[in-house]
Amino acid sequence: MCSHSRIGLPSPPLLHSLRTVVCCCYPCVSWHIALRMQAWQTFLCLLPSHPMTCSSPSWLLLSLFLLFLLLAAAHCSSVQRVPPTPTATTTPTTTRHHRQHPHRSHCPNKDDDTTTTSPLLSPQQLTPSSMVDGAVIWLHGLGDQGSSWSDLEERFKRTYKGNVKFMFPNAPNAPVTCNHGMVMPSWFDLVEIPLTPHSRDSPETIAASVDRVNRWIAQLEAEGIPSERIIIGGFSQGGALTIQTVLRSDKKLAGGVVISGWVLMAKEIDAWMQPVNKDTPFFWGHGAIDPLVVPQMQETGVALLAEKGVSVDSKVYPGVPHGICDAEQRHILKFIANTLGVEEK
Repeated sequence: MCSHSRIGLPSPPLLHSLRTVVCCCYPCVSWHIALRMQAWQTFLCLLPSHPMTCSSPSWLLLSLFLLFLLLAAAHCSSVQRVPPTPTATTTPTTTRHHRQHPHRSHCPNKDDDTTTTSPLLSPQQLTPSSMVDGAVIWLHGLGDQGSSWSDLEERFKRTYKGNVKFMFPNAPNAPVTCNHGMVMPSWFDLVEIPLTPHSRDSPETIAASVDRVNRWIAQLEAEGIPSERIIIGGFSQGGALTIQTVLRSDKKLAGGVVISGWVLMAKEIDAWMQPVNKDTPFFWGHGAIDPLVVPQMQETGVALLAEKGVSVDSKVYPGVPHGICDAEQRHILKFIANTLGVEEK
């Protein structure tokens, strides 16, 4: 440690006096100045020896200059950056709006891995390819957007070979009855939440979204991908629309993936179900403690589809609410790969 007398530095009492003066004149940065007095001494100790003394004009100018630098540094470090608060539509405190965003949960498993979000692909961004192995149209939940699920594509491409195209379209904005008419991304109207076997449906809005998905299927066909190589999948509201789209279609489809979904218009299934996709495979995953689409919706739904001759591979994930866990995501990707005949890397 260097000596103060070696280069004529101010004595420790003088440094303490300077610190006291600065703290009195600039109380908002006193803590920062106090911390920097030690650094000041160390800095000066590194200077070459010279005959400067604490009473010389040169020392006074240097002291004032360093004091200015310390004040500026302390002021800058005392400024906290506060991120802007996003604005939101004001709603009554007694109103609760329901959205079906994917809640990422963790299932008990040993090979948890992280996923990376890939860019959103709209139907217009898909390009024709003679080497394509198939395509997946993924439908998000209420109030969500397609890009929330684009990590499925990224993880699939890290795990499996082949060229599978993914589409993550956005639902149109529409008023939702269960949310007091609030306008949000929605595939069809929901009268009430939570969804139970006694919940009412909105047939007109359901049919409109089925037609919308059918147009995307037709677009993929125009790009050279046959319908029997196209999988429809979705979460919650998107999962319910998946069942409707596949079983209503007059075109043979590759498969369906239902995550936390339910069978819409279950009592009228004989009226809207077409025989073309009766043997089309489904994967249906559901959280065991889902409070929005109760687990009973999966139980009754799988039983109803089995009664109609539809093959469903159903799994229940313990401890998972209205969302998806890593094990469930792996099962989704494996189902897609097996259905399209794509090998693992």
